Amino acid sequence: MLGKAAEGAWTLLASALAAAAPTDATAVKLGRDLEAGPIHFATLLRRTVDLYARQDVVGAIAKASGSSLEEVRSAREWTEVVRDNRNVLHFSIEAAVPITYETAAALFLGAVPNLRILLAATRTAREAVAVD
Repeated sequence: MLGKAAEGAWTLLASALAAAAPTDATAVKLGRDLEAGPIHFATLLRRTVDLYARQDVVGAIAKASGSSLEEVRSAREWTEVVRDNRNVLHFSIEAAVPITYETAAALFLGAVPNLRILLAATRTAREAVAVD
């Protein structure tokens, strides 16, 4: 559940950022790839953070949303731990962080602030598109 929620939030953010930067080649390619179908989760994280790091493209969105690049990078780190723990369902894969009740609790507690960061940036990017 947590993995799906995180993946959904990152997909929404990537799509909103791509729509908000229709003249940037990187953003356009990301938007087209999203429209073509699901992107591998790790690739989605990398490409979305890379685009968010482009202050010339999305700096105004980052500032208006209150979701700094550092916070988005931190949300990515949290998401990577969620993704890693989800991937142990595959045969012969071991989690980098041991799966314990404490790990599960920490991941669930981290969900609210990290998803808020992503969704604030998504909302602001969508508002930027609506204004244009």
